[in-house]
Amino acid sequence: MKRYRAGACTALLLCDLGLAPGLRAQNATWNGVTSNFNAAANWLPNSVPTGTAFFGAAGLPGITFSAPATLGGFTFNAGAQAFTFGTTSQTAGLVLSGAGIVNNSANAPAFTVGNGGVVAATPGLSFTNAASAGNVVITNTDGGVTGFLGSSTAASAVMINTGGTAFFSGAVFVGSSTAANALIINNKGGITTFNQSASAGNATFANSGGSLASFSITRLIDALTNPSGTTPMPSEVGITAFLGGATAGNATITNNSGGLTAFLGTSTAGSATIVTNAGGATFFTGSSSGGTATLLVNPGGTLDLSAHALGSMAAGSLSLATGSTYRIGVTAAGQSNALGLSGPATLQGGTLLLARRRATTRAAPATRSSQQPAASAGHWPAPIPSRSSSLRWAMTPTASLSACRKALPAAHRPRTSGRSAARSINRQPPQAATSIRRSGRSRSSIHRRVPPP
Repeated sequence: MKRYRAGACTALLLCDLGLAPGLRAQNATWNGVTSNFNAAANWLPNSVPTGTAFFGAAGLPGITFSAPATLGGFTFNAGAQAFTFGTTSQTAGLVLSGAGIVNNSANAPAFTVGNGGVVAATPGLSFTNAASAGNVVITNTDGGVTGFLGSSTAASAVMINTGGTAFFSGAVFVGSSTAANALIINNKGGITTFNQSASAGNATFANSGGSLASFSITRLIDALTNPSGTTPMPSEVGITAFLGGATAGNATITNNSGGLTAFLGTSTAGSATIVTNAGGATFFTGSSSGGTATLLVNPGGTLDLSAHALGSMAAGSLSLATGSTYRIGVTAAGQSNALGLSGPATLQGGTLLLARRRATTRAAPATRSSQQPAASAGHWPAPIPSRSSSLRWAMTPTASLSACRKALPAAHRPRTSGRSAARSINRQPPQAATSIRRSGRSRSSIHRRVPPP
């Protein structure tokens, strides 16, 4: 049964740890006759290290923790065994606050971080100060969490996050920490969050899960920004989320079926490449920015701006494939979300999906109603026409659900599009008028009449 501790399930993703002061540094070499890291008899000299723990060819290779341990780092000597480490409770976690993981052997050390099916309130494995994760392989499951604090780095680690028996498990990057060149895989129930000034660096992310059918972006926002008053998110999805002033850096992020990436607060996509495949989604909310990111939405994928502040949001380049979905929020007064691109736009087709909005930064519920007809010519949601350009484009959807009804006859007549308009397309109620504006002095206009349904 999946369990959680009230208020802890999401607080752990935002927390900054108050770590107990370290003991006087003591180095020691593993010679374990049992698997207990915290047993002095398993070390040479006969003392649990607080400085650097050295590992070689001696001792049992499977190591567990029976009490908290804080030390500078782990060094694996040349010829060291393939060591595995397991933390099964946040009360017996490991903190590395110095060099972190230094591996001179041919075997990558492996950590499994769990918490008995209850989402941890504090990480079971933490890297603080400037500690590095080296090339370690970390599996967070059953409520386990790995934390990167201060200026620590995930280096070239491989991290696999899976909910397991808990609502979710994962990793949190806070402070000025970075994912560097890591490979991070968020499976069903796995989540990785970046907060404060943390960066995804040049890391590679793969998000996947079960289904996004019951996913709510507003609930995710509440869960990550108001954890004490929110129940856990369901564990059907794999998530990479950016909060505060965090950035996706130059990362490559792929959202597969049941996987998503979300930008909250004032976070930015930086110069990342974000690929959204069938069944996956990319969300921009609040006052987040697309930076100069490359947004690739493949057939069946969704780009969702419906919970973003109304108006234009910057991004780099955009590609919407046939069968993709571009979702925005629209108010009755005609305010809407928009993309202002600094690079090329390739519009091969897709569906423009409208979400009713108040004149605020929050979106209306994401579900379709009986008033939203199936996609077809002249109906809502409206198909996006094909367009490809190497010039700079601004894609600005605008719509008025009530005003456009009153102006329905005029909506079917060609009209002048203004000095900057390159294309305008008008639809039946619920009405959407989508314009794509090209920057620069050159101007042209193309109109298409849409017959009544």
